[in-house]
Amino acid sequence: ARGIRGTEAAFLLREIETGRWKLSLRSSNEKFDSNAVCGLFGGGGHRGASGATIEGTLDEILPRLLQAITEYLPERSA
Repeated sequence: ARGIRGTEAAFLLREIETGRWKLSLRSSNEKFDSNAVCGLFGGGGHRGASGATIEGTLDEILPRLLQAITEYLPERSA
């Protein structure tokens, strides 16, 4: 997914047990900090590749994750 032109970041959520999810977040450039986003969920790694384990339902997790990613996206020129 990172190879798609215009993609700043890509993530994968995998349920490892009921109500517990593994987040893998990757960035294709230096403008997006995967580590900062995963840190919000108690995880870590480095700028280009990070992960976290998140508890909750997908309906609870997904809006929080998308909001966090959106906040860390680089500003786009108009």
